[in-house]
Amino acid sequence: VEEEARVKAEAEAAEVERLRVKAEAEAAEVERLRVEEEARVKAEAEAAEAEAARVKAEAEAAEVERLRVEEQARVKAEAEAAEVEAARVKAEAEAAEAEAARVKAEAEAAEVERLRVEEAARVKAEAEAAEAEAARVKAEAEAAEVERLRVEEEARVKAEAEAAEVEAARVKAEAEAAEVERLRVEEEARVKAEAEAAEVEAARVKA
Repeated sequence: VEEEARVKAEAEAAEVERLRVKAEAEAAEVERLRVEEEARVKAEAEAAEAEAARVKAEAEAAEVERLRVEEQARVKAEAEAAEVEAARVKAEAEAAEAEAARVKAEAEAAEVERLRVEEAARVKAEAEAAEAEAARVKAEAEAAEVERLRVEEEARVKAEAEAAEVEAARVKAEAEAAEVERLRVEEEARVKAEAEAAEVEAARVKA
């Protein structure tokens, strides 16, 4: 009976030991599974962090690309605006040059017109002076003719009075009359020549 009790006790102790080993093995398996689960969770967390970092990096890269595109667009817009401004300035400069050329041309035309008016006035003044000179020469010729006629009339009256008073001096008077006639003819020729010369001079001045 004691032996049976001992064997039974050993068997029970062995069973308890088996159960303890089994429990330890199960506990070890649980611990392994826990460790694996922690490692998996940690790996997933790290993967999630890596994914978040990748997404963040992609977002930052996208933001950098957006800023780069915006900067390029701004630079392009500024360059186009600068080109437009340069074209406007060039157009204004060309317009200013055209205006200056127009003003210069108008000034030159005004100067030409002034010179033409001055020349016309000078020619008119010269023509008027020539006409005045011709009129003066003509007046002098007419005055000379009147004077000549007056002298002739006086000579004729004097000759007639002398002929009436002194019949005896008729021959002498006729000789004197002939001399007077010759002088008259010469005077008429001289006066006529002077008048013709004056008319020729007037025509030359007028031309």
